[in-house]
Amino acid sequence: MADDLEKLLQQKKSLDLKISRARKKTADQKRKDDTRRKILVGAVVMEKMKKDNQLNEQVNKLLADNLVHDRDRVLFGLPILSKTEN
Repeated sequence: MADDLEKLLQQKKSLDLKISRARKKTADQKRKDDTRRKILVGAVVMEKMKKDNQLNEQVNKLLADNLVHDRDRVLFGLPILSKTEN
């Protein structure tokens, strides 16, 4: 009986590890998919901005209004908000 209990506990431990790995794999894939979506949206919008001045102005205003970290603002040629990194 003790052997049966030990065997079941070992199986539970193995299943818990498999579940943990599956959850991590799912979370990692969701993060990768989200990153890919952001890259693709950015690429499409940036390409359209080259041809549409109104869109270009709107996106630049959105960036200026929403980017708060100086390192991000520098990427888009926006004025730095502070002397120290946010």
